[in-house]
Amino acid sequence: MTAIPTPTPTPTVIVTMTATNTAVPERPNLRPTQPDLWNAALVVSADRTQFLETPPPGGSQFVFGEQVHAHWAVTNDSQKAVTETFQVGIKVDETLVITSVVPGLGSGETAMELNIACRLSTPGSTR
Repeated sequence: MTAIPTPTPTPTVIVTMTATNTAVPERPNLRPTQPDLWNAALVVSADRTQFLETPPPGGSQFVFGEQVHAHWAVTNDSQKAVTETFQVGIKVDETLVITSVVPGLGSGETAMELNIACRLSTPGSTR
């Protein structure tokens, strides 16, 4: 008599996948900001300010050929510090007329610059 081999059961393979959440590093979020006592994040005035952190009220009437003054503020609205130098630029009629260098900005900090002189020489241009 011939022995009949007993079949070996085929093992069942169960594949499981586990999702791993990898945190995306937060990036700095620089945005224009309106500090207390300012009319806006960018104020243009006919006069210089005598204060260290507050520009004069905006909304002045400007005359071509006369000097005006720009005052800007930007905040790092994130938990991550900006450790590298960056620039804040102001354009008039699509022309970059003012560039300010900021050496870095900590989380929640605000950088500002006041009394940046600029002359509007003709419509659509500045000096």
